[in-house]
Amino acid sequence: MTTAAAIVRDVRRRANLTQEQLADRLDVSVRMVQLWECGDYEPRADQVRTLAHLAGAAGVSIGRDGWELLFPDAAGPPTRGSLEGGAST
Repeated sequence: MTTAAAIVRDVRRRANLTQEQLADRLDVSVRMVQLWECGDYEPRADQVRTLAHLAGAAGVSIGRDGWELLFPDAAGPPTRGSLEGGAST
């Protein structure tokens, strides 16, 4: 699994958004985005869903060990994977 900080940072970069643009989309301050990316805080569930949507993921699995984005697979149900490591089942 991947940390929330890594996913926020990777989603923002892949969506080609600045911290300010992401903050606007999620209705938070730029400072909050910075705190997420540093790992000091984590987004709320509704913000996590928006992040997943920005990444093109079907959803997010949140567990004790971190986060995993769930990407749709044309051949079946969503597969687990991270933005950094690619899809895995």
